[in-house]
Parts: sequence; C-alpha cells; structure tokens
Amino acid sequence: MIKSLKPEPEQINHWVEFARLWDYMTPPLRPSEEDVEVFKSHLNNWVKNYGSPRVLLLGVTPEIYHLPWPKGTDFLAVDHNPAMIERVWPGPKEKVLCCNWLNLKLPEGSRDIIFCDGGLHLLAYPKEQKQLVRIIRKFISPCGIVIFRLFVLPSIPESPFTLAREFMEGKIFNLNLFRLRLAMSFQNNSTRGVELIKVGEFIDEFFPDLEGLAKKVGWSSADLDLLRIYRNSKNRYHFLTLKQSLDLFCGPTGNFEMQNLYFPTYEWGKQFPIIVFRRRL
Repeated sequence: MIKSLKPEPEQINHWVEFARLWDYMTPPLRPSEEDVEVFKSHLNNWVKNYGSPRVLLLGVTPEIYHLPWPKGTDFLAVDHNPAMIERVWPGPKEKVLCCNWLNLKLPEGSRDIIFCDGGLHLLAYPKEQKQLVRIIRKFISPCGIVIFRLFVLPSIPESPFTLAREFMEGKIFNLNLFRLRLAMSFQNNSTRGVELIKVGEFIDEFFPDLEGLAKKVGWSSADLDLLRIYRNSKNRYHFLTLKQSLDLFCGPTGNFEMQNLYFPTYEWGKQFPIIVFRRRL
C-alpha cells in the first residue's frame, strides 16, 4: 500500500521513489513473462553444458533472482542504492552488495553469467558505459555469457508533443512505456543524454491538471506518481541505438561477440532487445 503522505518534491530522491513505486512498474520497464522465458532458455542451456554457475546481477531485478537457478549456484547482486536493495531485492542480504558497479572489485574470470536488465542507459556515455563493459570482460569466465536487456532508441526519433497528444487520445495505454518513450524523445545525442527533470517539466506543462485527468480516466494515486517520478530528478539517461550498443560490446572496448539477439513480440519490443554476448578469447 502506498502512503498518501509524501515528501516535498525537492526532498524526493529519484531512486527512493523508484523503489517505493516498484510494484507498479510494469513491462517493459521490468522484464515481461516473454523476457523471463528468454532468460530461462539461455540459463538452462548454460547449466546443461557447464553445471551450476557463478552469477553476477547488475541491479536487483527480482525476475532474474527468481529464475530456476540450480543447486550450488553462487549468486551476487550489486546495486548502488540502499532504497532499491531494501525495497526491491528479494534475496538474502548476504547475496547483495551496495556498491557502484564501476567500483566493484571481483577476481578476474570469477563470474559465469552476468545479467543486467535495462541498466546500461543509467551510465554516462561513452566513458562510464565503456568502463562497465571493460569491467564485465574482466569478470566473465572464458566460457561465460553476458545477458543484457537494453533500452535502445527508435530508428525514427519521436516528438514529445506527438507522444503527449497520443497519450491524451488514449492511443498509448502503458504509463511506463509512455515515460520511456517520452524520455527518449528528449535526447538529442547519447553523450549529452536526457535530463529527467526536463521530462518532468514537460509533463507538468502539458498536463496542468493531472489530478483531474486521473479522475477522468480512473487512475490510481500510484499511476499519478509514476508520471511525476521525473520531477526534480537530477538523473540523466544516456540511451544508445542498437548499433551503438553492439559496437560498445563487440568493438575494441569489450571484444565480445554476439551469440544471440532477441526482439520481444510485445508492444514496441524492438526497442527492448535481449542480447547475449560471449567474450572473444
């Protein structure tokens, strides 16, 4: 149950709010059943060939923790935000670290499967994203696999005004998809990224009476909070195209090779591909 008493906007931390509203986050912001089946397929194939894996999860995605890991699996999750660990992490506390991914210290070749669900765009491009790929290459074992679900830019940029009008007309039903598409529409280039506060300001300007709109369409208070989550956020997202993403991993930075590329069949699924990489030896 979400409390009705909320802090003042300037006191709201983006990730604290994100954690508080986690139960209301829907696919594609979280993995869908289809995504989970793809994850499971690659997990099962690896286990069949190599046995119990040593797993690193970047983030605290419950759907990945709850995959059918075999007995003997060594599981470690890493997230930089205490609120996400406290509110979202479903596993034992000794299996999660509160740490910036870029500061993580593990032995070389010590992880067999590395997962990240929708986390790459949270890092600055190109410096931090390249740094993460280098770290992953260092940690992954020679027979290991790296599985990322990415949030990639559409081939044709969208207009925030067109998106907002389509949302008002009932052509976009998924609030979480709307927010992601809106954020992507504000990005001019991957290096600069998008200031989430600008997206929040646009929502406030385009929808001056959110409470009235909520009553009209039957939204809950949580639905309203999802639309307001970018308010006063100091975070930036740095979305890449699919080509940029593949170049990041498969070029000189990572020296990985793509083993599998899967596009989900759900709405706008081409912008949320699941990619499996193996490192070149």
